[in-house]
Amino acid sequence: MKELDPLPQIVILDISMGSGKQSAVQEDGLTFIPELKKICKERKAPMPDVLVCSMYEDPFLVQRAMDLGAKAYVAKSAVAEEITAAIDAILAGETYTSVKVKTQNKNKTFLALTRRESEIVSLVKQSLTNQQIAKMLGLSNRTVENHLQSIYEKTGVASREKLISL
Repeated sequence: MKELDPLPQIVILDISMGSGKQSAVQEDGLTFIPELKKICKERKAPMPDVLVCSMYEDPFLVQRAMDLGAKAYVAKSAVAEEITAAIDAILAGETYTSVKVKTQNKNKTFLALTRRESEIVSLVKQSLTNQQIAKMLGLSNRTVENHLQSIYEKTGVASREKLISL
């Protein structure tokens, strides 16, 4: 993106962006959105609209993507017409999600999470281990464990499995 001129009008990205190596840490594609904002600011260029196309249909991840600045979220299982509808919505200045976000029943405990805790919940929901999360975020394993303990207290769950099912 730093070298593209002009920048695209729409960027399509996935949440899971593995390196192709089984032993490598899986990258969280949503971290690209703030980086893209920085690139645009440095270049004094307009921010391209972001469409997230992912296998994850978790309302928490959809909300995280939208909070970071994505304009649309489409499940990979969607038909081509739905992807086209998302692009059309973006071009019309609207947002689009193919995944039903439970806004009326939104768990208030998520609102109490810090930005870092939200990132960690998102990575846990992608089935990453504490070690992988620590490496990805540049933290120690102990720091990840401390964040998880705080998350468990705030959400009222007692295990990783229950956190994933929220």
